[in-house]
Amino acid sequence: SNISLLKQFSVAQNLMYQYKNRMRPISDILDVEYAAKFYALSNFGKAYHGFTWHNQRFYYNPILFLLEPIAYDCYTSEGVYDWLNHNAIFGNFETSKTENINNETMLLYQLFTDTTFVKKYIYYLEKYCETGYIDKIFNALLYEAKIYEEQIKKEYPNYKFDSFLSYKNQLKEISNKLKSYKNKITKGLYKNIKNTALDKNPNKLRLNENFGEH
Repeated sequence: SNISLLKQFSVAQNLMYQYKNRMRPISDILDVEYAAKFYALSNFGKAYHGFTWHNQRFYYNPILFLLEPIAYDCYTSEGVYDWLNHNAIFGNFETSKTENINNETMLLYQLFTDTTFVKKYIYYLEKYCETGYIDKIFNALLYEAKIYEEQIKKEYPNYKFDSFLSYKNQLKEISNKLKSYKNKITKGLYKNIKNTALDKNPNKLRLNENFGEH
């Protein structure tokens, strides 16, 4: 009924407000199972553009009373779009650099202060790094990808689908850095990430609508 949907919308809206203002742990707001899969898998295609605030989409699960991320605008970050500077694992950042970052970026970093999320995230990173796991997915989608490639070439003749080599290189880089990343997590380096500007004004987080235009 309309009344039931309105109640669900109200709960979802409240969760979004809490997420935006870092009012509760991420695991109380997001379905960390879905979120961990999404963030882990995105690393292999460098599909980081979908993480930026204006590209984030969520589905409200009325059974779990949690938000689930929806993959959107996840093009690969290559060349001039490599705004993470070749950081193979999203979230593997230096905590000393979080003091003066803008509020929009802090919105992304908050996930990695949540132990429940991080454990799931590492689990799926390791799972996807297993021999043949990503290969199986890629091979299953390759035929369909080639069909779309031909359609894209009608408008962009020079376009070439070369993700096979890209994801192989990315897989190797993630595997190489996973151990050191896990060590950082074990030491608890990300648990107390703070943003000085935001903590002084916890109710004044303004998201720039132009954030992340990369």
